[in-house]
Amino acid sequence: MSSAQTAMNTLAAQWYNAVLSGCKLSPDEFQLMQGAMPIGATTENLWNVFDSVPPLTATTFYNPAQVSSFSQNYAGVISAVIAQGTLQFQRDMGDYYAQWNNYKKTISPLPADNLAWSKAFSSWANANLPQSQVTTSITDFNTMLQDPIAVAANQLLNVQFAPATMHPGDYAYTTTIEQLQLALNNARPATVQLNSSTQSSDVSHTWAQSEASGIFDIFGLGGDSSYDELTTKVTTAGVNIQAKFAKLVTLPAGPLKQPSDDNLLSQFVPWFNSAALGEAHAKQDNTVWKAGDAITWESTFGPGGNLQRFAAAMVIVDGISLTMTSKAGLSTQDQASFKAAAAGGVFPFFEAEASGGWSHDVSFDDQGSVTVTSSCPAGNPQVLGVLVSPIADLF
Repeated sequence: MSSAQTAMNTLAAQWYNAVLSGCKLSPDEFQLMQGAMPIGATTENLWNVFDSVPPLTATTFYNPAQVSSFSQNYAGVISAVIAQGTLQFQRDMGDYYAQWNNYKKTISPLPADNLAWSKAFSSWANANLPQSQVTTSITDFNTMLQDPIAVAANQLLNVQFAPATMHPGDYAYTTTIEQLQLALNNARPATVQLNSSTQSSDVSHTWAQSEASGIFDIFGLGGDSSYDELTTKVTTAGVNIQAKFAKLVTLPAGPLKQPSDDNLLSQFVPWFNSAALGEAHAKQDNTVWKAGDAITWESTFGPGGNLQRFAAAMVIVDGISLTMTSKAGLSTQDQASFKAAAAGGVFPFFEAEASGGWSHDVSFDDQGSVTVTSSCPAGNPQVLGVLVSPIADLF
């Protein structure tokens, strides 16, 4: 690992601890998002963050291309588990079970709720089953419909085949951009101060209990060996940061599991069933999990599983002013390089000049000490981090 990378890892961990203190956040749940993450103007941007399964690290860089999707992982689980009522239904149906499944694929539009499904099966059973099997099979079918896993599977089908007005294929969460704006109207201010000479870089006390990794150098552009040299000079000399947030708010949300009265959320089909996920988590054997399926209890909830945790809330700041200083003693040539690089963004938000309202001012004193003043005006909320909860909190 290069000296610049080592320095940035240390600085990232120090910034994490400074944010905990200044923003009064808990190390038991906070994960810092490195770099600038503007919310933008759409609810979809909020949902994209909530749908990202947090990696096991105190700090992370949000890369949509590498995100593990909560909704897709959940849908995979529901496809890999067995509704317990299905077993009795299948036994009592015998050879007619396959016939019903084949017929079910031809139903269009799909029944909208359990009552409609019950009517569809009753009609089919009366027309196709021996009279001696009709009553038992209808009873089994109605019992199966109440099984959490069967309910969850039908919910996911309803999302996929929803009418255009109900946003088919979209997995909604229980908050909106309008709710964020209301929360920001009542948000509190916060100040974060970091002195790298005294601030602890120990993050073993956090929920992740793992080393914080830093973005490669102190500039947003990166990728140039000269930036590594400047990063080493600046961090070795010591860094002081004072960040002021005019507004800081914690915005909770979860996967949509029931119809909502919200103007926007009422247009989306509920898709999440906590009882079904809890049933899948409770048993590891093949009485619940399908034998031979690629998706298993271990790949889902085990030590390397893709559904060990979820983002229960976002920590959002707005109206940012930030001053970073270092007594690096930069030469005239280094000063020119630093100023040019700083236009592309500097630690800890890394946002380029004029992007999303950001501005940067760089000045040097006679000894070559550097001061960077950055600001992003109110009305451009940024994701500071998320609050991480264990998956069992959703059961």
